[in-house]
Amino acid sequence: VALTGGRVPVRYMRVRRSEGWTRDDPSTGLEPSTERRELEVPAKVRSFQTRRYPGLGDAGAYGGPHGDLVVRFRVVDDPVEAEAVERVVEIGVTEALLGVTLPLATPQGRVRLVVPPCTSSGARLRLRGKGAGPGRPERDLLVEVRIVVPDALDSDTEALVRRLADRLAPPRRED
Repeated sequence: VALTGGRVPVRYMRVRRSEGWTRDDPSTGLEPSTERRELEVPAKVRSFQTRRYPGLGDAGAYGGPHGDLVVRFRVVDDPVEAEAVERVVEIGVTEALLGVTLPLATPQGRVRLVVPPCTSSGARLRLRGKGAGPGRPERDLLVEVRIVVPDALDSDTEALVRRLADRLAPPRRED
């Protein structure tokens, strides 16, 4: 992604405005929050370069606007001789169980990635010849699947998950 640019999933902490806060409230109205977003990474980015993402930073106290998120990039070496390029995609629990088709940007252009049903977190899918851009040696693109669970469940969803747990065997064996 550092060479060609693209979208990268990130997770970061920021301060957000509390629900129900009004300007009449004497408190600052702020609370910590974990944010998940896809950020656009510019092509040919180098380590220690920074980029500002307006409005994605902390909320201002007492009703002030959100600040900017400033990201400092760290680029990991990807030697041309490597046989594959790796990418990570995050999917939800239901997508892992039922399967999903996702759009995915590759150096060769956008493709549809098919994640088969019952895919485990950490599984790797190989896209042959999709890991290098035009004029570069052909390489495969390895896509690692990460399953992301929700931060919290409401009571109805928890009841559904418990019913599902009763039907599925746990993935570990008791010795």
